[in-house]
Parts: sequence; structure tokens; C-alpha cells
Amino acid sequence: MSITFKPMMKRPIAWVLLTALLLSMAWPGAFPWSWGGSLFLVTSVAMVGMFVMVDMIHADARPHKGRRIFWLAYLGMGLFNLGTTWWLVNAHWSALFATVFFNGFLMAMLWTIYAWVLRLFDAKRAMWALVLGWLALEVFHEDWALSFPWLDLGNIYADKTPWVQWFQFTGHRGGVIWLLLTNWVMYQAMLSKRSGQSWWPAFKPAILLIGLPSLLSLTLLWTAEDQGLRQHVALAHPDIDPYHEKYQLSDASVAAQWKVRAMDYLETAEKPVNLMVFPETFFYEGFDERIINMINPIRQIDSIIQVYPSCNLLMGVSTYAIYRPEDRTPSSRPDRSGRRYFDSFNTALHWGDGVPMRLYHKSKLVVGVETMPFAALMETYLGDLTVNMGGTTGTLGTQTNRVVFSDVDSLIKVAPVICWEQDYATFTRDFVAEGANLIAIITNDGWWANTSGHVAHAHYARLRAIENQRWVTRAANAGISAFINPQGEVMASRSWGEDDLFSHEVTLIEAQSFYTRYGDLLGRAGYWLFPFLLLSVWVRQRVRS
Repeated sequence: MSITFKPMMKRPIAWVLLTALLLSMAWPGAFPWSWGGSLFLVTSVAMVGMFVMVDMIHADARPHKGRRIFWLAYLGMGLFNLGTTWWLVNAHWSALFATVFFNGFLMAMLWTIYAWVLRLFDAKRAMWALVLGWLALEVFHEDWALSFPWLDLGNIYADKTPWVQWFQFTGHRGGVIWLLLTNWVMYQAMLSKRSGQSWWPAFKPAILLIGLPSLLSLTLLWTAEDQGLRQHVALAHPDIDPYHEKYQLSDASVAAQWKVRAMDYLETAEKPVNLMVFPETFFYEGFDERIINMINPIRQIDSIIQVYPSCNLLMGVSTYAIYRPEDRTPSSRPDRSGRRYFDSFNTALHWGDGVPMRLYHKSKLVVGVETMPFAALMETYLGDLTVNMGGTTGTLGTQTNRVVFSDVDSLIKVAPVICWEQDYATFTRDFVAEGANLIAIITNDGWWANTSGHVAHAHYARLRAIENQRWVTRAANAGISAFINPQGEVMASRSWGEDDLFSHEVTLIEAQSFYTRYGDLLGRAGYWLFPFLLLSVWVRQRVRS
């Protein structure tokens, strides 16, 4: 179908740049904390420009169409990655480079595959290829060496939660399908309008595709019930710059300060606090796990429980474990003597009156900071130099199983989710499937300074609440600490620049959502069906040739 545009929009590159701009504008964090929801309708047209670009190149007479589509798609997706993650440069330039270069490349490949299938078949089959391919890419992004779930397309709705309550059935992968299909049908409507045909038959599917899920979502929102045992939780929200302040303070001094603050708060609290949550790496100096209950900062904080035995504590600490050579793990390193090995961990520590100290080791590690990608391969050639490449501090230890912490009466069963583990929907879901009735995220978002990074990160937690129908508490060093209900609504929060200890009542819900019970059905379907679709297209191409 031929289509004409005004002179400035006759070039495919203009449409690619428009897509990068609109996607970046609609992404959580692009605007202040509470404004993102107003851009809901922008998501329905944000990717139209990519469909326009592909059709314009297919319709022109110039050669090398596949190559041109790839490079323009790479430009658009690379700029989208840059526009939404530029703040990574505050942590390390290599993080931003890897995101734009690798993630932009993978997204561009999906658009190239879409164009390839469109040329061989039709628009509907090409859309199947794009949707299944994007689902497969995001599932692939869960576990590979350069894992980066930040730009999962469903995350675009993280600050637009009234419209995606149905994620409790599909998970945020439903947002991938919704975003791509709504943009495609909007493009089809635009084609009909500009070619002189009646716009209504083509626009009607767009109305249904946007309207029906939105109506379902609003119905779920209006009929939601917050029923269950209510408990009081307090969050510590330090405002400490991790570059210039946090690691200049000793753990002992931090413990002394916050012990007094916590005692004063609990003394004046209107209701007894059942759980107090401190951020990730609240104590950073490194504690031997064999004697952790004897270490001075821990003993200082433990005095809170001695005075207020109904209050359990959850906090982030840095720990290490020592092994004999025969017991070493793949991630362990030799100590200075070379006779023993040790693992360092980013740890969540929980304990209370009558509740022994339990540990959970962060297991989704930040690439380039907590783990070295392709470390085994690189160590073969570079040895221990891999520890310090790319700004890494060495590969931390992990654990294979999820841990749920409980109080003495097993009332609060809390999932200790550390930092960007919250961005992995299936990973967070595993905690709830193990019986957690509360999700407690502990994080340090100060690394990115006062940018859109910490805002987007806080919004993503709202999707985890909807998917699992659980209250989420989020204790952040700097960044945003918040209480989020199962509908993704922020009930109380503290933002950048605030230093506080605050509390809110949460509801402990035992029933599991459809998504929690059955997992990422859409993602797994895309992951397994996409290769078969590619195979069928390849066979069709071979037969034709």
C-alpha cells in the first residue's frame, strides 16, 4: 500500500528518530515521579515510526534493503537505549556502552527479522515474528552473561499501573504484546486513512485492543480487596552519597547512629513495629559469616530487639565465607596466603527475638560491578586480571535457592529481594511461590546520582506488586523508599534528598495470583516458538529460491 508524507517525514530516518524520542519520553523516570501516567496514550504510537521505516524502505527502489533496515533500526533502538539509560555513565562508562551497543544490536536484529518475514509472507506473520522474537529476547536476557532486563518493553507501563492490573495474569510480558500490537494496529489505521480508505474499519481494532485490557484493568482496580493480617513495617531511608560519604563512615558509627534513631522511633510509634527494614549494604565492611552475631555493629543493632522484642530486623550487609581448597566454589578466590579460598557476598540478614540469624545471598548480580561476564573464558587468557576489568570488584558468590524469612510466629513471611533482583519478574515471583506474603526490596540507588535511573528503578517495583498481588516495601539508600500495595499504588514514600525512618501498615496476603502459580507462560511460549517460526520462514525462503 503506497503512503505519502509531508516533506520532512519522507525520510525513514525521521521516523526512526521519532520512535526513539517517544519511547524515551514515555519510559518511567523520564518525567518527575508522579507524572508518567499521563503519557499512557503515547505508548500506543511510540513505535509506529519503526513500522513506517520498514515499509518505506521496502517500497523504494534502492538496493540493500535488509542492510539499510538493520542500520536504521540500530540507530533508533540504540538512541532509545541511550535516552533511557544515559545515567549509567555515573556508575561507569562501560555500562552505558554495553547497553547501547549490545542491547541496541539485539533489538535492531528483531526489526530486521520482522522486515525479512514481511517481505516473504505478510504483515500478520511478520508481527507474529516480532512479538515472539521480543518475548524470546527478554527471556534470553534473564540469564545470559550480559543480562539486562531494565528495558523489557512491559516496563514502560511501570508508572501507568491503573491500566495494567491484568499483569497479575500475564506478568509484564503481557505488556510486550500489548505495546507491539497496539502500535501495529495504529499503524494499519494510519495507512488506511492516508490511502483514502475509510479509517473506521482499521481504527476499530485499535480501540478494542487499547480499550478492552484497560477496562479489565480498571475493573480489577475498582474491585480489589485488601484482606489479610495487618502488620506494621518501618523503612530506613538514609540519604548518603555512596561515592563520597557512605564508604567513609565505619559500620560501627553507622550502627551507633541508627540504633539511637530506631529506638527513638519505636518509643514514639503509634503502633508496634513488626519489621524494620534497612537498605542494601547498610554495613559494607565485610563480616565473617561464621561469627556474624558476635560482630560489634550487629550487636549494637541487636540491642533494638532486646528492648522491642516484637520487632524483627532485615538489612543488607557485606559478608564472606572461607573454604578449604577442597571445598572451594566456582566463584571463590584465594586469600593472600593461597592456602584458603573465600567468597564475598551481597547479603540480606534477618533475625528477631527467638528467630536465629538467617542469610540470603544476592543471586542476580550486576554485570561489570558484581560479576565479570564470561569470566571463566577470560580467566583462561587473562588470569586474575579479570577481577579488575571494566570496573568490576570481582565476581560475588550466589546461591541457587530462594529464601523466605519468617518471624517467630510465621506471620510475616518476607522475600528479601536485593537491588536489581526486583527487575527480574520471574526471579521475584519465585520468592512468592515459596510462600512469601511480603516482598521487601533493599537497594542502593545512589550510584546513579539524582537522575531518572533511581526513579525508573522504584517504579519497576510496582509491577512486581501487581504480578504477585503482594505488598512491596522498598528500603533504599538515597533513591526512593516506598510502600506499594498489590495494585501498584505508592501509599507512602521518601525521595531523593530526604533522610528518614518511616512506617506504614501492610496486609499479608496468602492467596497466590495466576502469574505466581503458573509463572511466565507468555515468555516461555515465545522463547520456544520463535526458533520454529524462524525455521519455517527459512525453509519457505529456500523453497522459493
